[in-house]
Amino acid sequence: MKTRYLILIAGCALYGTNAYAACANNQTCGTNCCWDLTGGTLTISTDNKARAGAMENYGLSETPWYSQRKTIKSVVVEGANETTGTKGITSIGNYAFYGAEKMTSVVIPESVTSIGDSAFFKASSLTSVTIPNSITAIADRAFYGAISLTSVTIPDSVTSIGAAAFSSGTNYGRLETLVIPDSVTSIGDVTFGMQPNLTSLILSDSVESIGYRIFNQAPKLNSLVIPDSVSLIADNAFLGTGSNGTLYCPSTLDCTGKGYNGTIVSYTKGDDGVYTTSDGTTYASPEDMQNNLACTTDCAEKVAAYKDAKAQSMAGGSLCATKDACLNLLDMVSDSNYTCGTGGAKNTIANCSAYVKANNIELASLYDRTPPVKEEEIVTSNGGEDTGGLDDVEKTPSAPARADIRIYTIDEANQVAGKTNSFKIRYR
Repeated sequence: MKTRYLILIAGCALYGTNAYAACANNQTCGTNCCWDLTGGTLTISTDNKARAGAMENYGLSETPWYSQRKTIKSVVVEGANETTGTKGITSIGNYAFYGAEKMTSVVIPESVTSIGDSAFFKASSLTSVTIPNSITAIADRAFYGAISLTSVTIPDSVTSIGAAAFSSGTNYGRLETLVIPDSVTSIGDVTFGMQPNLTSLILSDSVESIGYRIFNQAPKLNSLVIPDSVSLIADNAFLGTGSNGTLYCPSTLDCTGKGYNGTIVSYTKGDDGVYTTSDGTTYASPEDMQNNLACTTDCAEKVAAYKDAKAQSMAGGSLCATKDACLNLLDMVSDSNYTCGTGGAKNTIANCSAYVKANNIELASLYDRTPPVKEEEIVTSNGGEDTGGLDDVEKTPSAPARADIRIYTIDEANQVAGKTNSFKIRYR
């Protein structure tokens, strides 16, 4: 008996030299994952800063804090910290905060790469959430029943949004606006169901299918553009949506019989980026079409401005690094020399971004973005006498000021322009 006792002590001592710190009060919630609920704040942290922690996937009402869920007012998930060497929590488990009906805020750090099914199920007081760009998928029912959400920020790292992810589950949802980034290719069934206050939704230019009852009972969503990347729309996709609005549908699709209550207008998108509806109205972007801001003159300038702004907003994200690289990516989507999609899939922003990465293409130098040299006419103020420079000449209003100007004397100008009172300059 004594020998066995000594061996046991030795074994414990040996283990103790390599053991990680334990969670306080043994409050564990997964692999290297601890929890503490104090003063209404639930903190999820690692039990040892040198290794990452992962929350367990729970079933309904199985979390260790479930009996105290109604006292939770905020949630803080520990993230990585280079200064302290902390690795942080990498996952939020299934049903993690189920029924935390008094929770109004949550901090999700960049260390988190996945949010489980029904993670915020019926977190009915949560008003906003920012999803970090480390997340690639929003799981089924992730925010189901979070009826107080008015805004959600989805980064362009996300490629799929699961079924009923933002469905209110009742008819009291408060979500008003939502932008789906161009990285998203898949959206599940009933994703935005029962959101009676949803008035604006910008869909991803990369989404390929529209699921069953995806906008079920969103009567205030009066104007919606289906991207031309979509090749399939499920039955009743728009049931109860757009009672007095307009659904803009690509000419390649049949949007009738899908439950939309308003007017359905067909459109085509040209190689020049201009959207033209069946009545001949032209628009420079899907947003302009959705807001009925038609081109009053040539759309080219508005298309260029829209493309420039879009590239600027994409820069630094997961799809492209710099503004010029993003502009090149947008050009690549409409370039028939490239087939970005597989299995007959269309060229979309997401597909072309993946194609660039898979084929090690240097996106920043794919197209030459050097502005072309232009010519404009300058009119002299002295009737065409030789001035030897530009001291007393005026540019026409259409010629913008540029540093790269080739200067002529008036005699040279006469040879170039064949006039005595004007000449041309070259500028970038």
